[in-house]
Amino acid sequence: MTHQAPVLTVPLAKKLVCGTTDISLKDYRLQVFEQVSTYEKTWSQATKSGGVFWSSGYLETLENNYLPGVQPVYALLSLSNTVVGAFYFQRKKVQTSEAFHSDGSARTDSMQCLRGLIQSRLNFDVLFCGNILLTGSYGILQTSDVTLSANVLDAVFETVATVLGKKTGRAPNLILVKDLKQDNNLPFNEQYKSFCTLPDMVVPIAPHWQGFDDYLADMSSKYRTRTRRALKKLAPFSCVELDEHLLELHAHRLSFLFNNVVGEADLSLVKLPTDYFYKLKRALGDDFVVWGYFDASKQLVGFQSAFLLADHVDAHYVGYTNEANEQHQVYLNMLYRYVELAIDQKARLNPDNQFELKFARTAMEIKSSVGAVPQTIFCYFKHRRKTFNGMLHLLTDYMYQLPAWQPRHPFDKK
Repeated sequence: MTHQAPVLTVPLAKKLVCGTTDISLKDYRLQVFEQVSTYEKTWSQATKSGGVFWSSGYLETLENNYLPGVQPVYALLSLSNTVVGAFYFQRKKVQTSEAFHSDGSARTDSMQCLRGLIQSRLNFDVLFCGNILLTGSYGILQTSDVTLSANVLDAVFETVATVLGKKTGRAPNLILVKDLKQDNNLPFNEQYKSFCTLPDMVVPIAPHWQGFDDYLADMSSKYRTRTRRALKKLAPFSCVELDEHLLELHAHRLSFLFNNVVGEADLSLVKLPTDYFYKLKRALGDDFVVWGYFDASKQLVGFQSAFLLADHVDAHYVGYTNEANEQHQVYLNMLYRYVELAIDQKARLNPDNQFELKFARTAMEIKSSVGAVPQTIFCYFKHRRKTFNGMLHLLTDYMYQLPAWQPRHPFDKK
């Protein structure tokens, strides 16, 4: 029998216990902590269905990587001594003038100039419910059949923000829930505004793709020729899977290549530490892979990384030199390698079930050219000051505009 979640409408009681915060919410109990090891056994049991990105090993690695300006926060919500929800937060101050980069164009449109002026003055202390290093819903994990009401969710968010305020002297002023799919069943009250982000680009791996040749065979002649031409351009480079030793050896070069790509992005929320990839590999082993592209002089000119999960491959960060990409189509070749990896993973781990390659957002057109299709995702946010919240809701409609792009269709219609 499903429990009915009580509605929370009163301020939440708080008491400090052993460096963590245990908060009684009428029939609920909320545990808030900043290191996953604090409740590692309980966390691991509650989140075992969530996969790698909810695992204590992965989350501890993020803690130990000392992401500049990012504070992780965990919460476990219990009802009648049963954990009914796990929450992962990252607190970060966001200065939009630094997070958003100019596209380099010399536009003189007055409305665009006004947007830029407003954007440069918007600064927030954000409590992200989710992981800003990933695309996807990794902030809320419902761990039972108990229905979490809109008021329960809001109470959890508000409580965590209040706890942080009491500890640091200043609470986050903006709550943002990341990357929910269109069919998500989470309720949000009228204080929260939703907006559609750039889509998650996903390649469904066809059941009959047993290898890369099967993928090529499904392409139209035009795209098959394009693919083979791109693969030939990569011939001067050698592609090597980087183990822990090589990741540590090339850490500074990997950081340089990553920052070269991030510097051209429209949005950047976090700067990775130099040993980020090495530490992930050490923690996750075979579940995380990195390939390096070396030129004839053994210089590392590009890399790509991915998480290997039970039902999908999650493409992670890439990096490359502009020269290598312009002359040898390195990025396009990386996308093809991701496809080949996903096909191999499906055949090895999940031959009879659905399997996907998740490319995340950005670069939608080129990703669609290798077979990715857009999946709509939403964020929900509220400013914790009522007056600012109303203004921000209005500004979002004016400020936030998704770019136009042309989807490509590489496969023959059958």
